[in-house]
Formats: sequence, C-alpha cells, structure tokens
Amino acid sequence: MPDPTPNDGFTFHITEAEKAAKDSLPTAADLLQRPAELLVTFDWLGGIGRVTEAGKVQDTYHQLIDHLGRRQFAVAAAARHVAVALQEVIDLYRRADGQA
Repeated sequence: MPDPTPNDGFTFHITEAEKAAKDSLPTAADLLQRPAELLVTFDWLGGIGRVTEAGKVQDTYHQLIDHLGRRQFAVAAAARHVAVALQEVIDLYRRADGQA
C-alpha cells in the first residue's frame, strides 16, 4: 500500500471545529453536570429510617446515585477537556496557515 499523500482523505473544518470547542462541547458538559448535581445532593425520601420500606434499600440506592453522579461529573469534565484540546488544535492549524 502506498504512503498517503498530504490531505489524502483528511480535511479539517476549522469553523465547525471551533463551534464544537466553544459551544457544543461546553453546552454538553453543562447539560451533563446539572443532573449530576441534583443526583448527589437530593435527599431521597426524607432520609434513612423515616420510611421503613425505603430505609431497607435507601443505602444501596444512595450509593448507586452517588456513583452515577460522580461518573456524570467525570464525563462533563472530560467534555470540557476535549473542548480545550480541540481549541488548541484549532489554534495550531491557524498558526500553521498564517491565520493567527
């Protein structure tokens, strides 16, 4: 197989990438983080022991919800990191093209 030539099958749309870095990814991160904040702070069913039936499962449920909330925070943080990295790639492309 021959070596690919420059730009063979690869294009980079700076304008679209910048929309993702400055708008889409940060918005996605915010949308992920909001419910995560509710998950880890909401007092489910009035607290352990208040509702006997609920008290039996509430500890496990709290652990599950806390785990889901922490994972969602991690995904939101990852989306923000990707946005920053993408903006750095865009800046690099602009410098290489003399647009910076």
